[in-house]
Amino acid sequence: MKNLLRTLTLVFWLVSPMAYAGVFIGGSVGQTNLEETDLGIGFDADDIGFKLFGGKRILKFFALEGGYIDFGEPDDVLFTNALEVELFGFDIFAVGTIPLGTSWELFGKLGFIYWEEDKTLTTGPVVTSDSDGFDAAFGIGLAYKVNEHLLVRGEYEVFDIDGKDDVTFTSVGIEFRF
Repeated sequence: MKNLLRTLTLVFWLVSPMAYAGVFIGGSVGQTNLEETDLGIGFDADDIGFKLFGGKRILKFFALEGGYIDFGEPDDVLFTNALEVELFGFDIFAVGTIPLGTSWELFGKLGFIYWEEDKTLTTGPVVTSDSDGFDAAFGIGLAYKVNEHLLVRGEYEVFDIDGKDDVTFTSVGIEFRF
């Protein structure tokens, strides 16, 4: 009997609208900029990337957000060698929001990213290397409320990835709030 009551309680909680209050999901597309100076050789390249995210608004002006980001495959020519970098990661942020009237929101985010990188030297004999790490990340953005559930948002994020001079992602996307 206890198991039946626990199961029913869990089912009612899962289907309750309150269980989804504050939950949001979304996706963005944007431009990655990757700069790296390794052994005096400069790498500076851009590519199109995307991210998928979700989270929960804990308080009226505070949320937790996590997601997957694919920075694309920026490539550059170093001397006569073509270098391609494939970079992706999983991030988690604390997000603070300031309403700007009834339709606009300014938000800032501070968190971490677990990233993985594959480098491929494609000219001549193919040489590859891979690395990963856990580093700090932050960002700022502006969102426009289309209606109660749908937002369009633009943001600028900086990822302080070890060994890189600059990793940024500027994007536009949508957010759906339950």
